[in-house]
Amino acid sequence: MAFVSIHTMDGDPEELLHRKEAAIDPVVDEFATACGALLSITGGASEPRGCSAPSLQRRT
Repeated sequence: MAFVSIHTMDGDPEELLHRKEAAIDPVVDEFATACGALLSITGGASEPRGCSAPSLQRRT
């Protein structure tokens, strides 16, 4: 069975994306697939200002 989780972050979308790519993505890339990650997309949001990152995962 798969499930969706949505993470939201407040702040400047460009800065948040840069920080995510530099600090979070390298760590997540190491173990995400083994933990059931299928898909994750990060996009800017205008209201509230920031980013949203929905992720699709399978239960392990």
